[in-house]
Amino acid sequence: MVGLSRDAQLLAGACLLRLALALTLATYFAPDEYWQGPEVAHALVFGYGHTTWEWSTARLRSHLHPAIFAALYALLAAIGADTPAAVIYAPRLLQALVQAATDVLVVRLVIARLPRGKLVFPAAAAVQLGSWYAAFCGTRTLSSTMAALPVAAALLAWPASGSSASLLAADPASLPQADRATLRRCILQSAGCMAAAVALRPTAAVIFAALYTATLVQVAAAAGGRGLFSSALAHYTLSVLLPAALGAVALLVAIDSALYCAWTLAPLNFVSFNLAHSVAAFYGTHPWHWYLTAGVPELLGPALVLFLASWLCGPVAGAAAALRQLDVVLAAALGVYSLLGHKESRFLYPLLAVFHVRTTAGAIGLYSAAVAGATRTKRWAAASLIGLVAIAAVVLTAYTCFVHQRGAIDVMWDIQARAHGPHPPPSVTFLTPCHATPFHSFVHAPNLTLRFLDCSPPFAEDAYRTRGVLDFASYVDEAEAFALDPAHWLEQHGDSIDDSPGALVVAFASIEPHIRPWLDSASYVESARHFHAHLAVDRGVQSELVVWKRSAT
Repeated sequence: MVGLSRDAQLLAGACLLRLALALTLATYFAPDEYWQGPEVAHALVFGYGHTTWEWSTARLRSHLHPAIFAALYALLAAIGADTPAAVIYAPRLLQALVQAATDVLVVRLVIARLPRGKLVFPAAAAVQLGSWYAAFCGTRTLSSTMAALPVAAALLAWPASGSSASLLAADPASLPQADRATLRRCILQSAGCMAAAVALRPTAAVIFAALYTATLVQVAAAAGGRGLFSSALAHYTLSVLLPAALGAVALLVAIDSALYCAWTLAPLNFVSFNLAHSVAAFYGTHPWHWYLTAGVPELLGPALVLFLASWLCGPVAGAAAALRQLDVVLAAALGVYSLLGHKESRFLYPLLAVFHVRTTAGAIGLYSAAVAGATRTKRWAAASLIGLVAIAAVVLTAYTCFVHQRGAIDVMWDIQARAHGPHPPPSVTFLTPCHATPFHSFVHAPNLTLRFLDCSPPFAEDAYRTRGVLDFASYVDEAEAFALDPAHWLEQHGDSIDDSPGALVVAFASIEPHIRPWLDSASYVESARHFHAHLAVDRGVQSELVVWKRSAT
């Protein structure tokens, strides 16, 4: 890489790392990785694929994110390259490139917010590229991982503390032409990226609302009460930020109305539907403090030590103001997200860039202590802590990317091979928790019937059909009914499972004793067994996924 700029070298290294992870990632994480992205895109382009109730019934999801993968699928189909492997890897490789670009922008954001010094670039690169969560989640096709790119770009372009920020408090008419052009360019770039991020992930609006509020307070303090209304911030709010927000809304309305064949603003539907029915609670709720006590520690992993060190060691000299503004963004965003009942660590992924600014400051502080600590004991302790953080990150990354919950992927490779083999099965029935594996977008076999246990809200119940009320109190969905009593469920519904010779049934080994009588009576014999996890997932330890095949007799 001789002759390349520092950013080019970083981008090349990030591309190699993320592409390698995308090609070798062997584990399952969140159902949305497939069911809300590639699966929807597969249905749009190839005409088959399951669209969950959020798409088919309530129109709660925007098509912008899956449309990106749909364009990729359409290109593959147009050139005759839509092989099963290409359909699986193309979205993942695209996301890997998005993540590599995110890596570069996060490092640049850290450099912009911390004082220049020889340690900032290598520390920022090490923190970002060494993040276990970025390795584990960054190449997965989730809206939150794709939204992380425009979030980082918007934060980087936004006028931060310093000379650019002070310009926001001035009357734009009094500014030199060069300063006005610079300020407008920065805000325009940031506004465009903000709009893209919110279009991909509407909850990203919370991040930018917090950033804008922190800047507003800063400008109000500098310009005074009356000066605020004549400030550059007020001027560009009306001339740039507001049009960008309206443009993002118009884009979403255009895309979703075209694909839903009805006037639709999906984020508005999502908010109103959840307020009316509290659907998020149907999929699990967490206490208000979950993000602080579990979500953030999971997001940062071993680097939590470095994040905390930035507080204990004190801020990098000259970085207090920049860190203070980002601290406000973090605190406000986490506070708002904590008000929501349903919480997942992946929802915080766009905030990882903000966390990594302070994490890098902590890494620099610890490294400085390791090199120039007052005593040998302090130097040894700091160096050992850095080494342990690095080793723990590597171990955690390897385990979660290649071992934990790999059965859900291995079983789909198995099914894909059978579907495209000389004797394809007529159908596969998944007797697993809802969305426990990928689906059509992984197999890419139009003649294969796939069935899973449904976990949709009670849209078919009388309360919803007559009064528009979702009655969750007395409702047990199909997946839950099976989990409560598998044998009883099969007694009632076993006849609905395909009994053609060669048909497959997939279930976790933990329920095998409960369904064994039915398997024997229906002439299903074990065909394959795939390791899944050592640790508890959902209900207890689901150690293996088993495939049973119906015999001809």
